[in-house]
Amino acid sequence: MNMQKGKYDIVFDGPHLTAWRIHNVNHIPVVRLDGTLTFYVLAKKDNAFAKSLCAILGKPVCALASPNLGTVSIFAMYNNPVIHPEIRIIEGGMRKVMKKFMAGDCDYAVVRDKLYKKLPPEKQALIKILGKSQSTPNQSLSVTTKIPKEKRNAIIKAFTSIEGTQVADKLLSRFSKKKNTLSKLTSLNFKIWSFYWKVLFGAGSSR
Repeated sequence: MNMQKGKYDIVFDGPHLTAWRIHNVNHIPVVRLDGTLTFYVLAKKDNAFAKSLCAILGKPVCALASPNLGTVSIFAMYNNPVIHPEIRIIEGGMRKVMKKFMAGDCDYAVVRDKLYKKLPPEKQALIKILGKSQSTPNQSLSVTTKIPKEKRNAIIKAFTSIEGTQVADKLLSRFSKKKNTLSKLTSLNFKIWSFYWKVLFGAGSSR
């Protein structure tokens, strides 16, 4: 609720929530992690029933708790936000989701594409991809308009410099084993995210 009321001055978050704040509580985009986010909906090859996304409607799918972007992405693959798979929440991160899926504890799972691509070929051969999300910008930092332009520019300069990257080492390593750098972020397309917000906040949330 505090997030929707705009009570936070500086927020590092997923692109769908950053875009919502930009549109609804007048946040200004500052920097983002390099790279993109893409998610796969997975099933095992020997699952004869799972031929498309329609096959998993009402079925339990292992994923992280909403509003995780991967979980929201699977809802966005369907035209009707009311009709979608049942999410079986897995705690411990996406690697835990993949681990449970590979162990047979989940018939279906939503994971980052990178986790699938890191699997050896013999394990990839056991999996089929039922759906792929739209690729989006990576996690990003936005600030409230209460922070003046000169301070926003100082934040951008600090985070995009070599020294700033070193200071942000823990943040970068938390979201990327390769410790991606941060780049200036100028905007996030409102239209791309409107359906995601309706899933998260209700039909009236996108104004």
